[in-house]
Amino acid sequence: MKETEQKPQDLEKPTEDPKDKKEFTPEDKKEGKGGSEQDKLDQEKVNQIVSSRLSDNDQKWEKKAQEMVDKAIRETEERAKMTADQKAEADRKKHDDEIEAQRLANLTDRNELEATKQFLKLGLPEELVSLVVDTDTEKMQKKIESFDKAFKDAVSAGVKKSLEGEDEPIDKGDNHESDQKVEFKQVI
Repeated sequence: MKETEQKPQDLEKPTEDPKDKKEFTPEDKKEGKGGSEQDKLDQEKVNQIVSSRLSDNDQKWEKKAQEMVDKAIRETEERAKMTADQKAEADRKKHDDEIEAQRLANLTDRNELEATKQFLKLGLPEELVSLVVDTDTEKMQKKIESFDKAFKDAVSAGVKKSLEGEDEPIDKGDNHESDQKVEFKQVI
């Protein structure tokens, strides 16, 4: 074949001019221009889902905001009906409740720190500290002890099960690995 002759497969392929291709922008798709019918349907579904979720979210927030407003109105109306002594007593009670909440938060933080120290000392994973933290230090200590025993028993049982399930390795002249397993089993 000569260089000027075209191959039959070249004749079959339609030539595309890159200038003829139209790229559709997101704005075109929003306006319904371009894109396939399936793309338009998919976009409509996505728009419906998003609109529905936004609407649900707006309704939830509006309901919550209305509840807060109603609560504030009730409290204001109740306070307006109170005498000076009743207002002072209500203020004192509110202040005491805030102090108690802060005290409990501080106690919980302190106990969490103490539990973390104990977990590290016992070799337990500190990610699990939240399972034992309590505002009552005696209760928390009992939880730590129980957790420590249960955790170590579970690990030990898992290791034993794993070791019992293994076949003895074939001796290839180096008995070092099997010696380590025998020593480990004796330790357990």
